[in-house]
Amino acid sequence: MTLPRTSRLRALALSAAVVGTAGFATSAQAADVTAGSLTWSAQNIFNSASPAGTDRTWLGYITRSPPPGGANGTVTPSNGATGDTVTPASPRNGETYSWTYGGGTGSYEPATGTGAINFTGTVTFSAPPFPAGHGINISVENPKLVLDGDSGQLFASGISTNEARSYDASSPLFNLDLSGAEVKLHANGSRTISGIVPSIATENTAFPGGDYRVGAGPDRTPNTFGAFAFNVRTAPVAGPKGDKGDTGAKGDKGDTGVAGKNGKNGKTVYIQTSALRSAPFKGKAARKVRVTKSGSKKVVASGTVKGRSLKVTLKGKKALKGRYVLRVVGGKATATVRIP
Repeated sequence: MTLPRTSRLRALALSAAVVGTAGFATSAQAADVTAGSLTWSAQNIFNSASPAGTDRTWLGYITRSPPPGGANGTVTPSNGATGDTVTPASPRNGETYSWTYGGGTGSYEPATGTGAINFTGTVTFSAPPFPAGHGINISVENPKLVLDGDSGQLFASGISTNEARSYDASSPLFNLDLSGAEVKLHANGSRTISGIVPSIATENTAFPGGDYRVGAGPDRTPNTFGAFAFNVRTAPVAGPKGDKGDTGAKGDKGDTGVAGKNGKNGKTVYIQTSALRSAPFKGKAARKVRVTKSGSKKVVASGTVKGRSLKVTLKGKKALKGRYVLRVVGGKATATVRIP
């Protein structure tokens, strides 16, 4: 599923996010990140004859050869980052190369697009000293995304423009624009947000000031520093407690016993009525269902469901609470529900 622009991302996040099963609206709570990756992509192009502001990317400059017009450098991922090694011999007619940081940890709230996510790995931009190159050694290590809906920042540490100086994550390296981003939901419960545009947030952090001042990045076509995309999967967050179910109808009066004979011992039946957070099946008709615990085939109750109201006779004394599967009697339809 793909939705253009993050203004629609929030509406998507508020809908059921599980593909292929009946689900409930995502709770607007930050959830722990269980898996995640960050991919940095850029085009390899640097054409000094093109109009100013076009066809001149950072990747194109660092790998351009020979000096003095180019840095004659190489881009290499390491320490947990994977992707392309780009050299002066790599195709450079606007080809896109990418590097992926892994090990995502932190927290993320899909409903609002807010959170803080840490990644591991290093991407290094290096060029030999003069006169063979421009004497550059820059690394972007262990980045952290801090997100606030349509905007965010990327923090990192590493080696700065010249080898004698390093930088840390005390100041943001990039400001991030998510206003044109796209989101994709995947069957495993993760989501990918792509098309994130970076611009310089702090001068002389990793990249040299002057040429790469605050705001530099999207002022060129293609973007000077390319684009980011991240994939994130979060742990389930418990939703709010459902409303109390309606009181069941009063049972019929029992028959009068026969005088002078002992009556047969009665059997206690336990009935539970629950209000589900959403109707598991379409339509208003009542359906007879059997209830099994999620992941098990053992029937723990049977009864009827109509709209959001579930009324069942229990197999034992223990009330149902948690995640269960409803199976329509005489049919193939099933739905996974959470019983408060």
